[in-house]
Amino acid sequence: MTIVTLDNFEKEVMQAETPVVVDFWASWCGPCMMLAPVMEALEPEVPGVKFCKVNVDDERDLAMEFQIESIPTLLCVKGGKAVMLCLIVSIVMIPLQNFLGGGVMEVFGCDPLLGIGCGSIALIGGPGTAAAFGPDLEAAGAVGGSVVSIAAATFGLVAGSLMGGPTAKRLIEKHDLYPETVAVGGTQGVGLATDVASEDERFITDSPRFVKGFMLLLLAVGIGNQVSVWLTALTGLTFPAYIGAMLVAVVVRNAMDGVHVEYPTEEIDTMGNMFLSIFLAMALAGLKLWELIDLALPMIVCLVLQCIVMFLFSYFVVFNVMGHGYDAAVMTAGFIGFAMGATSNAMANMQVVTKKYGPSPVAYFAIPMVGGMFIDFFNAVLISANISWWA
Repeated sequence: MTIVTLDNFEKEVMQAETPVVVDFWASWCGPCMMLAPVMEALEPEVPGVKFCKVNVDDERDLAMEFQIESIPTLLCVKGGKAVMLCLIVSIVMIPLQNFLGGGVMEVFGCDPLLGIGCGSIALIGGPGTAAAFGPDLEAAGAVGGSVVSIAAATFGLVAGSLMGGPTAKRLIEKHDLYPETVAVGGTQGVGLATDVASEDERFITDSPRFVKGFMLLLLAVGIGNQVSVWLTALTGLTFPAYIGAMLVAVVVRNAMDGVHVEYPTEEIDTMGNMFLSIFLAMALAGLKLWELIDLALPMIVCLVLQCIVMFLFSYFVVFNVMGHGYDAAVMTAGFIGFAMGATSNAMANMQVVTKKYGPSPVAYFAIPMVGGMFIDFFNAVLISANISWWA
């Protein structure tokens, strides 16, 4: 059996051409030791399936990502093209949101550029993209573009949170879907309880770990700010300020994993949630709502239609393109989360679904990759093209 770590998980599991069975185990777990010879004997008997094992004591980040709460646990992963398919449907959604928004604004006799502010700038882009492109809308002649974009992004965060879970629940129950995972023996891992923590659970930490996490964030933001400047100068496109920081963070995280330096995951997640709340509070406090009085009806109609289109597109297109299975249902919830607001929404939506119905490793791999990084580049290009179209 192939030993899988965080460093080789993508290559050995997610990029595998055949289905992969992953055994999450620990040396202190009696049932795990009983299952091991069975798995080793089964491997040569099933040539079309790859067998791997993950030691949860050594790979706590993987255990946390897949919400392993008892061991031994077996996951069946179909790996492969989920990221590319998710990226494709996300790219299709960008012009849909923008042309819907621009069309509604034109019907009401308003500047169609404001429709882009109620489109992918605010929804797929989220608050960060709204803050970045709002001034560009105003520079192109859309009075109140920043206020409209921030207000629409705030609406999208709320709507995405409300829509994702129920949509996935409907798909799972209608099609009688189940995760391809089985827990054997049900031995609860005491060591996991303190480290595999979701947003409503506790974890053990200390001040040095928070300081380490904060310094890593400062490093990513500091260097990333210059990277964003270079990207803008190189491409001539406007990118959200956080793009550079994200790229630097990816390099730092993988470098730390490569040299086996401990990464303060829970502490950075905690600070991320806190900073997002502060950002939203500051954005809302700075809204000049009186500028929206004349745009209230067009914005309401536009955003309601965006929600309807998002539901129909996710339910009938995303779910089927992603494979119309359990993983596809979970990814649908995640897609709604980031396509209506932010990647943090997507993760929260998927967490709600997987805590009730079971883990989805493919969804937890594909959605953060697309919603957290790749889609922002395509969104920036298409937003710039749409602004030029209507300017």
